[in-house]
Amino acid sequence: MTLFFHNSLKISITLVLVMYSFLLSGCRTSPEFALQNYPGVIADDGNLLVHFNLSEDSVILNKFMSRYSMDDLTAIIDRTESLSISIDGLGSNSNFSILAEGNYPQIITNLAIGREENWVKHKDKYIWWENKARGLYASVPIRSVALISNGDLNSVLSSIESGSRKYIPENIKTQFEHAAITLYSRFPGVNLYEPLNIPTEKMSIQELSFIVQKDGDNYKISGILQFSDESDAKIFSTALKLGLLIKLRETGKLSVMKIVHDSRIEAVNSNIIMDNILLNSEEILELITGSSQALQENRQEN
Repeated sequence: MTLFFHNSLKISITLVLVMYSFLLSGCRTSPEFALQNYPGVIADDGNLLVHFNLSEDSVILNKFMSRYSMDDLTAIIDRTESLSISIDGLGSNSNFSILAEGNYPQIITNLAIGREENWVKHKDKYIWWENKARGLYASVPIRSVALISNGDLNSVLSSIESGSRKYIPENIKTQFEHAAITLYSRFPGVNLYEPLNIPTEKMSIQELSFIVQKDGDNYKISGILQFSDESDAKIFSTALKLGLLIKLRETGKLSVMKIVHDSRIEAVNSNIIMDNILLNSEEILELITGSSQALQENRQEN
């Protein structure tokens, strides 16, 4: 559950919204994104997929953006329906792809990207852009989808052209429409659990999913980890609790303390159920970014 987004990913989230939206005007459209399942083009096995439904809540992403940019990006986010991030780990060398869904006129958007420094244009089936200085690739293959990645976009663009999608369960796709934030991974990679100090030999998770829903001014978080058998779930449940305690001792974060003290972490058959987690937006950002607002402000002052 703990996500520490590294600087390159933070910069890229800003870029995908700024480059694809700052010239646009008017209201966002509401295409039938759910029917297209565009997050499925970046939902690789082993990766963690994080989906922000901005129709349900934009507070967390607005606050996230304000920490890493001097500009007010509220208007930009208002023109984007959703933002999906696929990441294969939590370290500085992680591979990631970001997919934004909204209204991005291709001619105007490509002109905007072309005016940005260090972006080189390529054209195959779709126009795509390369920034060697930042190690990033970008494309607006269709009007309703914008992409940016630190890896080759060929497979993603091929999936959009062919209509093929990676596996995402129907109940998770439903949550994309209703939850503020949805996290999903099938056969999650070991790197996703390094922050919890869980031994790699315990890595037997088949699927994980977490749902973040608005609850007044707070956010209610629940999740499930699915294992191949009951004994794996019991072993991992113990390892998870110990990992959270170690993380609390190392960081003293209020968000981790609330999870440790208030949440239910229970092995039920071959699953681990996590619920009773209630955090405010700042505490969720503390989990996502690895730092509190006070620490961020102190860094900016120095």
